[in-house]
Formats: sequence, structure tokens, C-alpha cells
Amino acid sequence: MTRRILLVTFGSYGDLNPFIGLAKELNRRGHLAIVASNEEWRNHVESAGIEFRPVRPGWDVNLDPNDYERYLTTNGVFTDFRASYGDLLNAARDVDAMVTLTLATAGPLVARKTGMPWVSVVLEPLSFFSQCEPLLMPDGLSLAQMKQFTFAFAEPVHRLRAELGLPGGLDPFLEEYLTADLVLGLFSPFLATRQPDWPPSSVVTGFVQFDQVSEKSEIPAALQSFLESGEPPIIFTISSDAANSPVDVFYEESVTATQFLGRRAVLLGLGLNEQWDRNILCVDRAPFSRIFPYAAAIVHHGGAGTTAIALRAGSPMLVVPSSFAQPDTAARLVRLGVARAVPRSLYSAAVVVPELWRLLRKPGYRLRARTIAPQVAGEDGASKACDAIEGMLRTRHSPVRGAVA
Repeated sequence: MTRRILLVTFGSYGDLNPFIGLAKELNRRGHLAIVASNEEWRNHVESAGIEFRPVRPGWDVNLDPNDYERYLTTNGVFTDFRASYGDLLNAARDVDAMVTLTLATAGPLVARKTGMPWVSVVLEPLSFFSQCEPLLMPDGLSLAQMKQFTFAFAEPVHRLRAELGLPGGLDPFLEEYLTADLVLGLFSPFLATRQPDWPPSSVVTGFVQFDQVSEKSEIPAALQSFLESGEPPIIFTISSDAANSPVDVFYEESVTATQFLGRRAVLLGLGLNEQWDRNILCVDRAPFSRIFPYAAAIVHHGGAGTTAIALRAGSPMLVVPSSFAQPDTAARLVRLGVARAVPRSLYSAAVVVPELWRLLRKPGYRLRARTIAPQVAGEDGASKACDAIEGMLRTRHSPVRGAVA
């Protein structure tokens, strides 16, 4: 039976691409997948051959990751909840099930109000907040302290729940998404496996391997030539969101470190396309999944999407986390033996040089990365996730409004 399934996401490429990957696999299986997200992603979704429906709030696709916290608290995720709920309720008007990212905080209310089957997606292990494994919480906060931060923003959510006649819920930003009929961890079991205190409905699927930039973009000729013309370069990128942000201290210190080490480097996300010097190439944007395999080492921020591609590339990493789940992801990669980590606030050439020297000169990091890479590449997260969704739909008893026999 064909089902109409709404996939709701919000944020950056790393938040969008897994949902496009899921949508393509659901469509391949004969379902009708629809992606709902901020209007800025319409062209990306529709160019992948998937129906799109807009849901507020908007999102600045060129947002500097240093500005995430202020942006989220002033541009809709926390402050325009009623509009988001109305948009999502309209987008879900004729679907049989809904799959939502943790940031899609209107999703639980729409699911409860309509009674439709609901799947929640978690992109990083930290979001399960397990007490059974070591966690590195954002800014050193405890879960209780994080709930204190979100308390004021949760009030409009709880008020709307009451108006809708729904029973009281948990923290809408840190807990409610874990109450879905099915909770999918779209990350590699190398990062985390199911813990005893996770929801019983949790499934770790592996990464969903979809990189739309790779499908739509060619490697610039100058970059291709640079990658193939000498020793493997160090590739620096701070975030897919910052692809057009101005040069900042991260890139300046990266250049200094590269020159001190006497290495070649590619700097992604400068808004430039030029040669810094004969050993350093600056590139505005390039497909990670096609250039990371050339890297001697990859320096990145620890976002979910970038981490997935870097693990598949088999290169050691220097992770430079700044916020949210990034520090925890960095710690997991360090424990895995494929990375070292430097907090964004401490990033300088003096700190980075010895860290990169260890990654480049100690063979254990590269050996471990190359050992893990084919196993990560073999994870078919989209297929396993869709198996779990279909299994849930077979057993979940609810009105089927848009199904096609």
C-alpha cells in the first residue's frame, strides 16, 4: 500500500540532506514522500524530484555558525511557534504519517492533534541525553540547566497544547521528540549504539548517504587540478552554513598553521575562488563527498552531515566544535581513534600545529580512519530507516487518509 509521508526538517544542509535521502528511498519503494521545510530549501528539494511544502520559520542559509544561538531564539524556532504549527498542520492535511527532525517542534502537536503515526529523527547521539554513556553537553551545562534555558520559550507551546485540548507534554525542545511512535537515530553505530535508557522504539540506522551538492556540482577545474597535482592537502571547512561568510580568525589561523607545517591546503567557505599562495587554494564551495577522499586530514566543525562524509572518506580529522551537539560528536570521534579536537574558542595556529602534526605523523589515526571508512560507507541508513518506518506503519492503528491501495 502506498502511503503519503510528510518529512519535516529545518536548518542547514546537514539537516536537509538526510531527509531528501529518506524521501528518495520512500519514493523508490512506491510511497509518496513530501518534504516540508523553510522556504529557502524549496529549489533544493524540488530539484531532487520531491514535492515541497513550506513551513515557517525561515532560515538564513548563509548563517555563520557562531550566530546559531541568537538566531534560533529570535527568528522563529522559539518565538513564532503558533505560525509554525499552523503551517505544519496545513502541510499535513492529506498525509498518512509524519517524520520530523528535533527542531521541528510543532511536529508533536500536529501528530497528537491529528492522531497520525509519527516518527522522530535524531541526527546526533547527544540528543538522546542518555545517562548510560559519557556526554559532553553544550557549554558544560547539565540537562537540568538546559531545561531552565528553554523553560520560557516552552510556555507558548504548552499554552497552545492546552488550547488544542491536548494533555500536557514534556520539554518541547529537549524531550518531547523522544515520545514518537518511532525514534530514528540517523547516525553510525560507530558513534553510538542503543542505550538502555533510550526510548524502546529507538533504532540506529547508520548515516543516510545523500549529498545533494555532490549530485548537482562539478569540482571546479582549478580545485581538481590542485587536488591531483601534489601531496594530499589538508582540507579546512568550518560549516556548510558558512560557505559565504567572510574570512575570520579560523581561516587566518589555518593559513598560518599550514604554512608553518609546510603543507598544502584547501580552504572551503571563504566566498573566494583564488590561490592564497602556491600551496593554498581558497574555494567558495565544493562537494565534500568528492573532495574529502583526497585529504591528508580534514579540519571541520563536527556537524552531523560533515562528520558522516568525513568518516566515509577515511581521512583523520581535527574537529573544531563550537555549540550544540558538536563538542559531544567531537569527543566520540576522538574516542573512536580517528580524530583530535580543539574547541573553536581556542583555535589558533599555535594550538593547531601540534594537533595536525600528530594526525599527519602518527599512522594510527589514518589506519583507524581507513579501517572504519568502508564499514561506514556500507551503512545503508536510508534503507534501514525506511524498513523501520514501514514496520511501524504496519502495526500502528490509525486512520489512513491519503493511502493509495
